[in-house]
Amino acid sequence: MRLTILGSSSATPIYDRHPSSQLLSVNDHLYLIDCGEGTLFRINDFKIKKNKIIAIFISHLHGDHFYGLIGLLTTMSMHERTETLTIVSPARLKDIIQLQCEISKTIIRFPINYVEFSQESKEIYTDSNATVTTIPLEHKIDTCGFLFSKKHADRKVIKSKIEEYKLTNSEIAELIKGNTVQNSEGKSIQMSDISEKNLDTKTFAYCSDTQFSKSYIPLISNIDLLYHESTFLQKDKNRAIDTKHSTASEAAEAARLANVKKLLIGHFSARYLDLEPLLEEAKLVFENTELALEGKTFLI
Repeated sequence: MRLTILGSSSATPIYDRHPSSQLLSVNDHLYLIDCGEGTLFRINDFKIKKNKIIAIFISHLHGDHFYGLIGLLTTMSMHERTETLTIVSPARLKDIIQLQCEISKTIIRFPINYVEFSQESKEIYTDSNATVTTIPLEHKIDTCGFLFSKKHADRKVIKSKIEEYKLTNSEIAELIKGNTVQNSEGKSIQMSDISEKNLDTKTFAYCSDTQFSKSYIPLISNIDLLYHESTFLQKDKNRAIDTKHSTASEAAEAARLANVKKLLIGHFSARYLDLEPLLEEAKLVFENTELALEGKTFLI
């Protein structure tokens, strides 16, 4: 499970920072989270295979989180994508995309499965690699974050047991299917003999634009990695209140209360050229914090 930061700025692209977008890879399956203007260029910059993206998650319909979507979709189409793409978003995004295509006489030549969410916590997406649950946030318009949970097999094979029982690859394959095999020594072996319960869960939460609230803390408790918007420093708290955003200190407080393992802060205001003060402020509350710097990949 790997997270790559494509864009870390708030509403204004500045200082070579770009609007919100992140790419999550789970078992090499790609999920795009938000798609601010210029996301297509960032995808090209980092040599990401755009047609391998299987789902796009849009947190809310402020432009810096979705204005890059129509350009990405039409480019995917021109590059002969055929696979269905799922787009998870608030209501009306489908209307916006269809209107843009209608006015420009653009045809997107692959199926799009639109999945709309409301302001509630609900499993909104699942496939063979991950499940995604919405995290209702508190912003100017309907906004949800996303909790990604990596799926895994119920049991994990113990390498030393394979060696102990002298099992061949074909015998291991039969055991994984649930069959009993006899090894070269005539011993009957079952899957439970060579495996243990798989506790290798991985979780990542994306908390997009929101004012700090304890309402979503239970939904992100004890996760591996939390991304939380940190638009302002605490000295600009009044501006954060006016715009329903969070400060770096508040993002760190959310991480502390939720007992997460690691915090990333981003969505930086254009008023800050130097981001170190935001990092320093967050670390005073939650030490294991990093800046969501563009181009950086974080292992989960």
